[in-house]
Amino acid sequence: MVAVALAVIGSAAVLTPAATSVASAAPAGDASLSGTVTRAADGTPVAGVTVYADGDAGAATAETGADGRYTIAGLAAGAYILEFSPPIVDDRPPELAHEYWDGVRAPDLATPVEVPAGGAVSGIDASLEATGSISGVVTRAGNGHPVAGATVHFQPEDHTMGFSTTSGADGTYTLVGVVPGRHFVEFWTDDEGLLDVTWPDALDRGAAEPVTVTAGAETPGIDAALPAAAIVSGVVRRDGATWTDGGTVMLDAVDGGADASTVVGLDGAFRVGKVMPGRYVASVRPAVGAARGALQFYDRADAPSAATTLTLAGGTKRAGVDFDLRVGVDLSGTVTAEGELAAPVEVVAYVRVGSRWEEVARTSTWRDFSFADPPGDVEGVYLPPGRYAVGFFAEGHCPEYFDDVPSLADAHATDLAPGAEAWDVNADLSAECTLTPVRAGTPKVVGEPVVGETLVARPGTWHPRGVSFAYQWLMDGDHIAGATASRLELTPTMKGRRIAVAVTGTREGYAGTTVRSRSTAPVSVAVAALPTLELAGGAVVRGGQVRVSGAGFGPGASIDLSLRSAPVHLATARADAAGAFAITVRIPSDAAVGVHAVVAEVDGAEVVRIDLRVVAGTLPQAGGSPPWGLAAGGLLALVVGILMLRHRPRHGAP
Repeated sequence: MVAVALAVIGSAAVLTPAATSVASAAPAGDASLSGTVTRAADGTPVAGVTVYADGDAGAATAETGADGRYTIAGLAAGAYILEFSPPIVDDRPPELAHEYWDGVRAPDLATPVEVPAGGAVSGIDASLEATGSISGVVTRAGNGHPVAGATVHFQPEDHTMGFSTTSGADGTYTLVGVVPGRHFVEFWTDDEGLLDVTWPDALDRGAAEPVTVTAGAETPGIDAALPAAAIVSGVVRRDGATWTDGGTVMLDAVDGGADASTVVGLDGAFRVGKVMPGRYVASVRPAVGAARGALQFYDRADAPSAATTLTLAGGTKRAGVDFDLRVGVDLSGTVTAEGELAAPVEVVAYVRVGSRWEEVARTSTWRDFSFADPPGDVEGVYLPPGRYAVGFFAEGHCPEYFDDVPSLADAHATDLAPGAEAWDVNADLSAECTLTPVRAGTPKVVGEPVVGETLVARPGTWHPRGVSFAYQWLMDGDHIAGATASRLELTPTMKGRRIAVAVTGTREGYAGTTVRSRSTAPVSVAVAALPTLELAGGAVVRGGQVRVSGAGFGPGASIDLSLRSAPVHLATARADAAGAFAITVRIPSDAAVGVHAVVAEVDGAEVVRIDLRVVAGTLPQAGGSPPWGLAAGGLLALVVGILMLRHRPRHGAP
C-alpha cells in the first residue's frame, strides 16, 4: 500500500499564478524578504511553495508564483528562520522535499536571515530536491508468511518529522514522499505474538541501521521478518480472593534484554504480550488501596533474588504466573540536609534476604517521605513484610543509613509484620563527609622468590569486618602493569628484583586504606640438581660387562658414555622423561688393569664421571666361592692324601 498523507507545518498550499504575501501575527514593519524557489534537478521554477518566516518579532508567510518567486513584506526588523514547504495536491504526498534556509532539513540547523528595519533582503532562494520512496515486504520470521496491516514508519536520522503506511494483504508496502537522507524504518503490529523490529530486523534500536534515500529514486528491499514473541498471563489474588484494586505487572529482563509490563485488570487478570525471548523476574506492584496489597515477586518472593525466574522462548505462552498478595508494610519519615538540596533525596528500602541486604524499592523526596504515600502524583507501593534497613542519598551530601550510620552493614534493622508501619525513619544529611578509615592489617608475601614460582598476597586482619581487598604488585617499588590479582607468577624478567604487594582495603561508609608489604629477597633462578652416575659394582674384569645408571639429566637427553684415561666410547644412552637412564656396557678386553673413569657427556661436554676398577682374570663370586686356582690346589692335596693312605704298611701283618 502507498502512504497518502504527510504531516507538514502550515496548511496545504494551492497553486496560484502570481506570488502573494500574507502577514501572520507580525507587528507592522516596512522590511521584506524575497527569493526564488526552483527544482534542484533542472532549475525550473516551482509554484505554490509556502514560505514561512518565523522570528522573535513575529511570523509571516508567502507563496511562490508561476515563476517561483516570492516576497514576504511588512516584516519588522529581526532574525528569521525560513522554511520552504512544497504544495500538497489532492492529498498526494509531495514530489519535492521541504527544507530550511540554507539547504537543511531541520529548523535547528537553519541559518537565520537578518532583516534590517526598512530593508529589502533578496536572494533568499531555495533549490528543492525530489522526494524518494522506500518499499519492501513484511513477513513472519518463523514461516515467511506475509503480515498484513503492519505499520511501517520512517523516522529521519535528524529526528525531524516522519510518517507511516501499512502493509497490504501480501505484506508489501511503499512509503512515498520520503525526503532524501538517512532514515530509520520501524515495523510493528497489533499482534501481541509478534515482536516489533527496526530495519534490518533489529530488536534493539541501538542495533538498527539507517536507510539512505536518494532524491527521486526508489529504495526497494527494505524488508522485515517479525520474530515470534512470548506471552505471559496470570491472575493476582489476595488470600485467595480476586484482587480488584489494580496495579502493574513487570517483567524485568535478567540478561539485559527489554523489560515488559501491563496493568492488572479489575478481575485480577493480566496478560503481557510482545515479550522478547530471555529470562525475566516477574513482579506485581499493586495499586495502593484499602486492601494494602504488598509488592510481590514471582513465586511468592519478597525480593528479586528470591524470585523464580521465567525462561521464555519465542512463541511461548506462559500461563499461570499467579500472585497471592500479603498485607503490606510502610516506612516513612523526614529528611533534612545541611545547606540546599540540588535534587530530591533518594530513599531506598533494603529487605533482609538470608545474610545480606537487597534493594526492594525506592522513592524520592525533598523532605517527608512514605513508600505507600509518596509526595506529589507518584504512585506508591506497600512493601512486603520483613526486616528492613533504609538508605538516604542526595547529590552533594554524604550517604547515610538509618539510624545515622555511614554503611548499610551497620544500618539499624526494623522488623515489620504484615500491616505494620515504621514512623520517624528520619535522616539529617551532612554536606561534608568525614569517613573513618578502615584499619589495616599487615600484608605479607608468601612463597619463594624464585623464577617460575608463584607468590601469594596475604592481606592480614583488617577492621571492621567485611572489608574488600584490591591488590597491586610492585617490583623494586614500581607498579607491575596488570598485576592486580592476589597471586603473582615470577618470570625471568624479574630476576634480581625485589617484589612487594600493596593492598587496598575498602568498605562502604569508610575511607579506604592502602598499605604495603615488606619486599622479598631478590628473585633468583633455581639451581638444577647435578646429574649423577652409579655402577653395579665397583670393579669389572677386562672384557666383562657392567651396569651403568644415571639420574638428573634433561628429559630425553642423549648421553655418551666413555672409558678414560685414553677415551674409549662405551655406549650412547637416552634419558627418559624423568632425566634417568640405565644401560649395560662392555669394558674393552685390552683395557689396562687399574682404576679408570666412566665419563658421561652431553652435547660433547663432560657432565659427570665415576671411578671404575678394571682387574685381570676373574672376580670373586657372591657367597664366598673360592677362586679356581685355590680349588684346584685343594683337590690335588686330597688326591695325594688318599694315595698315601693306600700304601701305608699295616700293623700286625705276618
